Amino acid sequence: MSLTEIRDAIVAKIATVPGAGKVHRYERYAVAQKDFRNLYVEGDKVCGWFVRRVRTVEQEDTTNTNREIHSWRIEGVMSFNDANESEILFDDLIEQIRAAFRNDETIGGVVETTLVDGLAGVQLEDSGPVMFAGTLCHRARLSLQTRGFVEVGENAIDNFNTGGVEWDFAEPDGSADAEDTITLEQDQ
Repeated sequence: MSLTEIRDAIVAKIATVPGAGKVHRYERYAVAQKDFRNLYVEGDKVCGWFVRRVRTVEQEDTTNTNREIHSWRIEGVMSFNDANESEILFDDLIEQIRAAFRNDETIGGVVETTLVDGLAGVQLEDSGPVMFAGTLCHRARLSLQTRGFVEVGENAIDNFNTGGVEWDFAEPDGSADAEDTITLEQDQ
């Protein structure tokens, strides 16, 4: 799958979580603080997320495909409200997002898996209070790795269709008394 399809699937999965707020495909900016804040306001509070790819590694897999691992950062903010125990509410929201990915390891079939290098699904990297667009907020930094395959093109081995070996066990007439033929499966 393409990078855009993977990103869109991650955004769509977060958006399925009740109370997740506004979910952006990329980190949003605005010159005016009011405009910036509005990008993340849902109802009467700041609550939103953005997704960013931070790393990609490619590993040799077969003659036609390589394994591709994307590392994603998912950052979210929510208005601080001590009287409503907003830290607890934000932690619950984080866990709901983690559960959404835990219960869909392929993100709807868009990636091979989100189980990479012994890590399963979304990880919480850091969480704490921040000033965000002039508002005291909770912020969380989550990470996710996705693994899939990428076509690497035609290699020389692709041109090998059938090969054969004749065995001569010293027949007096010079003919081979055994023959092996190897035929590789061809993609249709």
